[in-house]
Amino acid sequence: NPMHNELQVIAKNVSASAVIKIMDMLGNVRLSETMRSSNFHCLVNDLAAGCYLIMAVGEQGKELFKEIIVKQ
Repeated sequence: NPMHNELQVIAKNVSASAVIKIMDMLGNVRLSETMRSSNFHCLVNDLAAGCYLIMAVGEQGKELFKEIIVKQ
């Protein structure tokens, strides 16, 4: 699945702080709070979890991930 592969690449390259920033920008308080939890850094290293988080924020979130990764 090309989309799944793309999400894996994005998930692998995004930092926890970038994810938190994106969630704040999207105003998704619940996910943002989850990401501030102590387990979040472990979660980011799990590709399946990373893909799930990206899909949870939808297309807008995916574009923001790409922008932030390019800037890093």
